[in-house]
Amino acid sequence: MDQSLLGKQDVLLDLDCQDRQGMFEAVGRYCQEQRGIAADTVVKSLAARETLGSTGLGQGVAVPHARVSGLTEPVTLFVRPKTPIAFGAPDGNPVQSFFFLLAPLDANERHLQILADVAEQLSGSQFRTQLGVSTSKEEICHLFPTRGAGAGAGVRA
Repeated sequence: MDQSLLGKQDVLLDLDCQDRQGMFEAVGRYCQEQRGIAADTVVKSLAARETLGSTGLGQGVAVPHARVSGLTEPVTLFVRPKTPIAFGAPDGNPVQSFFFLLAPLDANERHLQILADVAEQLSGSQFRTQLGVSTSKEEICHLFPTRGAGAGAGVRA
């Protein structure tokens, strides 16, 4: 049975952070408070992944992701900061839409499938526009596919 990729609790809008580190720390705090995942583990895992290369895709979007010890299921979050953040995207533009994926250490196939589905969604200009203008958590949740449904399942005309 498919699960929603995002729930309302997984959408953080108007997050107050100024840079990549501040974003990771805010996500870490959220994960600790809401999911019981140690904030420092989340921050260190995300920062370590970024040292391999920016997860900024360009055109205002990024998909920060990492494998995190202690997880048994993937954790997904959508974050839109109050102001766009410089994130080392290939086009040099700041990022305003972040899709975070934290995966268990052994979740290779699921982790890659979620990343592929989300990257395909984010490649569409109409989808990126919808993300930018959506004002509610519910609207954003409905844009993303369910786990296992494949890309394109979440976009509604």
